[in-house]
Amino acid sequence: MKLLAGLLLVGAATPAHAEWQGFEWGMTEAQVEAARSEIAVYRLETAKPRKTYPSVSTLGGVWSKDGHEYQLYFYFDADGKLRDIDVEPVSVECSNQNAVFSDRFGKFEEEVSQLGSAERIVRRWRLGKAAELVTTVLHFPSNDQWICKALIKEPVDS
Repeated sequence: MKLLAGLLLVGAATPAHAEWQGFEWGMTEAQVEAARSEIAVYRLETAKPRKTYPSVSTLGGVWSKDGHEYQLYFYFDADGKLRDIDVEPVSVECSNQNAVFSDRFGKFEEEVSQLGSAERIVRRWRLGKAAELVTTVLHFPSNDQWICKALIKEPVDS
């Protein structure tokens, strides 16, 4: 009995791996493809390079949560490690993206600023201890143009 209690104590003291939906930051493509997850992962026909920093998406996925569907793109850094995941809500207009995420994920932190003639809104939602959803929305009121970006990444404070 003492041995069992000791093993339970050691198991409780072992740090958990930082993961989201069965994926850990820093995984390779092969590890993401083999991960135990309810998200159906598939190989993209054409790789999608990120324009803002060196990373590329070679894998996609479909995430269903609470009856809503999201298209995912897994981005890997220059060392081939999972860096972040782009999220595109299916059938949602860019102008409605933040409202939809707020309804679906609840409480968020927000930063609003001007970027030239555009209003820039950045929101952050915690998705458990190991991930956060970050959206950046630019709205140009002069022509009612919207530019949206959403990604899941490791929290800065983890």
